[in-house]
Amino acid sequence: MPLSDSDSLGASVPFALQDVVSIGYLYLLAVGLVSDSIYYGFLGITILSYSDVLDVLLSPITYLEREPRFFLVIVGMTIGVTAVIAWQRRRHARKATDAAYIERLGGEEKVSHTTRNLRRMQVIIPAIVIFAGYAGYAAGAGKPLAARIADGTLRPDHRLAFANGDTVQARVLGSNSNFIFYLRDGSRRVTISPFKENVAAIEAL
Repeated sequence: MPLSDSDSLGASVPFALQDVVSIGYLYLLAVGLVSDSIYYGFLGITILSYSDVLDVLLSPITYLEREPRFFLVIVGMTIGVTAVIAWQRRRHARKATDAAYIERLGGEEKVSHTTRNLRRMQVIIPAIVIFAGYAGYAAGAGKPLAARIADGTLRPDHRLAFANGDTVQARVLGSNSNFIFYLRDGSRRVTISPFKENVAAIEAL
């Protein structure tokens, strides 16, 4: 039986809510893990040794906060890809009642198979775009920083005050709930300091 337009534009993901939440959780973990590993890897930091699960889950949000233009690019690319696939689904749904189209695809079973694939693609392709966008941004941010550290051209952007009374000017490279990663003025080696009971204040220069 040919598929109607309403059939093809129905629910895109045949999963229970719990499955969707679990997949979303694992997806955020993967995005945070890969992007952090790439970014901090360029700086010579094994970030997994200093992160917990919550840090990894929140990492994608910190990237968006760090660079608003990245947020706009990700949203724009996701909307664009989703719109293209939605157009393909509507086009397929309109043709699914045409006998010549059904015959060209190889029968109604093939039409149904194409419909299911388009539904999956409307979820999977945007997810791949977002994942690739985060990985690309992490590489694009980490590699230049590593080069500037090696050249000694990275300048301080914060003043850090520690619980023991010491104050240093440094370039803050990143942070999570437990550690701050920074480069002291004049140094070419990244310093890692625990936040708790150690860093008393952070002041932007």
